Amino acid sequence: MQKALDALFPGWKTTQNESRVLRPKKAEPLGFVEAFDGRQNLVCTLPLENGDTPVSLYRYMVLPSGNPILVLSVGKEWLLQSDFRLQVLVDGETVREERVDSSGWRDVAVPLKAWAGKRVKLEIRQYMLRGNPWGRAYWSKIEVTGDVGPARPVRGRELVVFPCAEPGSAKW
Repeated sequence: MQKALDALFPGWKTTQNESRVLRPKKAEPLGFVEAFDGRQNLVCTLPLENGDTPVSLYRYMVLPSGNPILVLSVGKEWLLQSDFRLQVLVDGETVREERVDSSGWRDVAVPLKAWAGKRVKLEIRQYMLRGNPWGRAYWSKIEVTGDVGPARPVRGRELVVFPCAEPGSAKW
């Protein structure tokens, strides 16, 4: 798993993943995936089977000044049992949380302006939902950009920008 992250998303680390996904007729590996749903060169993650322990992708970095944004593109399979919960944290504070429950790709942008120019720990957590044993996530993009301006289309879709809480403020 870590080798795939090093190759595709340098600087990002991971916590423990399930070692494989069991399907009725085959076991599918995690880590580097050549292609899935029209995209190539992906990292595939799966939380531990107990459902309480997420997979974390994390990185310590100094954010660019101005208007840094964490941009993610994550996909999931069409199976109902492959839904999962996505959580984004900055220095341990949740700034975005959602259920990924539709097949295909979800492009997410998380503004990080409140932490611009600061050294932070960025963390992306993927939780398995109870009863959903195949909640694999396929990551095609994990990057922090500088000032990108207003939301714009990404591969024919509208980029969804989610506001984040200011440090020390009440969570929304």
